[in-house]
Amino acid sequence: MKAFIAYRSSGEDPGVLEPLLTAVRDALSKKGIDAYCTFFNEQAFKDKSLTPRQILKHAFKVIDGSDFLFVLQSSDNKSGGMLIEIGYTLAKGIPIAAAVKNNLEFRLIANIADANLAWTDSASLVQTIQNFEFGQLRQAG
Repeated sequence: MKAFIAYRSSGEDPGVLEPLLTAVRDALSKKGIDAYCTFFNEQAFKDKSLTPRQILKHAFKVIDGSDFLFVLQSSDNKSGGMLIEIGYTLAKGIPIAAAVKNNLEFRLIANIADANLAWTDSASLVQTIQNFEFGQLRQAG
């Protein structure tokens, strides 16, 4: 299986994001899921002077080849890029798994996802990913 990891980057501390996104990518990999996340290509995007539009078009191509979208929501702060990726995924009929941190008030993503994974910290997020059967998402879309 293949997954695209969507996350909020604007205004987030890369030093906090990197270990969290690495943990998600590695946990999905241990489940046999090839997960792609634009975070790990940001330097290449900068080196090529890609615009936000070009980065989104790249993301859409990767999403098109994915079995599901894995949304990581760690705060109530909204992300235009992440919401665009979610809307694109919905329009394409690709399933969405939303990992929404406990106690968040912004519940839209959880409400539209095909599956919800609740978490409190990095360790619980990894455990939740390990326990979830992502194969069921094939039928959900």
